[in-house]
Amino acid sequence: RQLGDPILARAGKAVTDFSQDCEAELSKQIEIAKKALIATGGVGIAANQCAEIAEPLRFALVGIDYTNPEHAIKALTRYPNFFFPQMIVCINPTAVSASENEKPFVEGCLSFRGGVRASVCRPAEITVNYQQIDGSYLSETFSGNDAVVVQHEIDHILNGVVFVEKIIRELDRDQIKELLRIVQSINTPSFSPPAISAFQTPVPIFTRNADGKIEFDSDEVYRILSLTQKNALDGLERILM
Repeated sequence: RQLGDPILARAGKAVTDFSQDCEAELSKQIEIAKKALIATGGVGIAANQCAEIAEPLRFALVGIDYTNPEHAIKALTRYPNFFFPQMIVCINPTAVSASENEKPFVEGCLSFRGGVRASVCRPAEITVNYQQIDGSYLSETFSGNDAVVVQHEIDHILNGVVFVEKIIRELDRDQIKELLRIVQSINTPSFSPPAISAFQTPVPIFTRNADGKIEFDSDEVYRILSLTQKNALDGLERILM
């Protein structure tokens, strides 16, 4: 699903029954998410991102399945020079504590296709409680890149938030007006983007200055957003308005 999809914008349904019958549906959704993650080379995915899942349960996959060469190669192509954790399944995840220290990371998202990256600030360390497929509970502390992926996916499945929405909240009024102008100049009724690959060279179009404030170059934003799917641009335009 792409930015603007109503299912992407709402939390997944909490898993309250881990009996054998309910486990079948949970396992089915997890397998769909795994296939989508491997096919796209993502380093994390939430159930509500998967178009094949009509009623997403509250879970996310975090990390890379290093036992699957296809996934490892594709993921490292999308994020060269970064190391991410071995993939885990987090069911009903909740953040129980987070460090006051925040760290920026240039994030991308399968639900905003087209190579768009943005510098998102998140706590550098976070402790998360979650369940496994048998219902057992785990509490784990994540830091570095691991913390980024966990928080990115929790935003999806708990808050219905795509990373670019966090960036928009930081923009001032003039920046919002300029970004909306760019989007509307691209997103005309006749707009038809070229074929999009999940593996095209990513570009950090939203960066931070020395004071930590978001900044962007209008020409570069125009160029990259011209490669974005129309449904994602529709969603972005609605959010900006």
